[in-house]
Amino acid sequence: MNYVAGFFLKWTAALCLLCWSLPALAGAELQRPTTAGPIEGTLLADGAIQAWLGVPYAKPPVGALRWRAPQTPEAWTTPLKTQAMAPVSLQMKGKTPVGSEDCLYLNVFRPNDQSANLPVLFFLHGGNNQTGSAAFFDGALIAEKTRSVVVTVNHRLNALGWLNIKVVKTGDPVEDSGNFGLLDIRKALAWVHDNAAFFGGDKTNISVCGFSSGARNALCMVISPLFKNSFHKLITFSGGMTTSTPEDGARIATKALAQLVLEDKKAATEREAIDWLNSATPEVAAYLRNLPAERFAPLMANANIRMGVFPHLFTDGATLPADGFAAVERGQYNKVPMLFTSGADEFTVKANADPYFADTRASLDDPRKEKEYAFATKYGSMLFGYINAERNAMLFSAVKGQPPVFASRFLWGANPLVVGEKAGKLIGGTHGMDICILLEQERPAFKVSDEIFSADNKPGRQAMARLLQGYLGNFMRTGDPNGVGLPRWDPWSNAAGHSGLLFIDADKTTATARMGARIVREQDVFRQMREDDGLSPERKEFIVKHILNGRFFSNNLDMLWR
Repeated sequence: MNYVAGFFLKWTAALCLLCWSLPALAGAELQRPTTAGPIEGTLLADGAIQAWLGVPYAKPPVGALRWRAPQTPEAWTTPLKTQAMAPVSLQMKGKTPVGSEDCLYLNVFRPNDQSANLPVLFFLHGGNNQTGSAAFFDGALIAEKTRSVVVTVNHRLNALGWLNIKVVKTGDPVEDSGNFGLLDIRKALAWVHDNAAFFGGDKTNISVCGFSSGARNALCMVISPLFKNSFHKLITFSGGMTTSTPEDGARIATKALAQLVLEDKKAATEREAIDWLNSATPEVAAYLRNLPAERFAPLMANANIRMGVFPHLFTDGATLPADGFAAVERGQYNKVPMLFTSGADEFTVKANADPYFADTRASLDDPRKEKEYAFATKYGSMLFGYINAERNAMLFSAVKGQPPVFASRFLWGANPLVVGEKAGKLIGGTHGMDICILLEQERPAFKVSDEIFSADNKPGRQAMARLLQGYLGNFMRTGDPNGVGLPRWDPWSNAAGHSGLLFIDADKTTATARMGARIVREQDVFRQMREDDGLSPERKEFIVKHILNGRFFSNNLDMLWR
């Protein structure tokens, strides 16, 4: 963009912002300026919400921009219609690639009125950084219930978003990190800073929020020097502090890419294919950049929350500290108020997805499999929940100068009197149930029986949704979830005897939230596993090695728990 055009666009945007603060003209309230050009949105939620969907925040990362840092989009002057979400980032759906490599778009939601200086929620979706999209999060609902501006983001996934190998490096330390998905998130957040005011948002009050891998990305934003002072609160749904080394990333990704090399007969053996990729010649670079994007989506797609299968969030020393979350202990991170949530039965849906328990999903009649399933889900959930709540809270709260930290555990889903016996055993307070209730959704993945989301328990679910939405809105505004009509939520303390977590549950009609001292500690879990006499030592060894080991919450568990 030349100087004159750039000046004109910025002047026009400033003038439009001034005009927007005046009463809106009929039909004009859905057009907004942005730093790249004007956009035209739509109304959602029966007219209660203004939305701008599929807004480009960077150039399409295709062709020469594959495995490059995201670039500022070309400016436009004619209003761009942003009334439908963009395609999902390229990923696997079952055994089929879906979506597009052209994926760097975000969505904006706000109440349909003239209010300004609203808190901003910047949401990152889950899916192990391999699947998922911004469409998961109902931004219209949350904008309405919390009176905020909600921004949901698509970014690059799988090997297109996370690749740390020699041949794609350019000499720029940030770009050479391989953390292209994280760089996309930085670009989207910069867009929010530049444009939030046009949508009535307060860029000095941004809450970064994520679910699952989105929560892990958000936690990495806390320690990344690229995000210093760029957001003001952190909210995570079931996310822990996990990173990978560049060395693991290069080794595992190169082995995966070697399969493509073999398919295309560029080498005769896997060893030759790996050596050819590691040679990083112009021929190798051209080969990888010219491959159809769909061929990258299946690589490492069987990770199922195993970082060892699909390494990402590389501790490269430029985008993330070389020693990862040890930066927290040094106090070198973005100190903001934090709110962490986790489920009481985090591991059930992951155990259900494991082929070994296929028979258990269909029936609980096999006594041996049922005992093994109970062992895996009990201790897997304790460890997964600990990683997502207690460990986060303990580590950050120990740092001098850290603002208040709040942590909770979501119990709903386990009570057979509320959800039925089958759902209580196979689902419980599983990974994602809390955000499912927050968004007032009945997720198909959880429907193992007709009783889990029933007309009888809907009043209780609705009461929990109001509770969670109230806590979320208060925290976004002030950094404290507490407010009128809500049960007291005390901040975390590492002091002995502190009650610790807020436990959230409901019966069929009424929601409850209470502080409790039932804290999970990793070493206590290992001790209980050793002492558990429900399985023989041999079967415990099998479940630990083949079902629990190598997950985000249990790296090298087979050595640690003994």
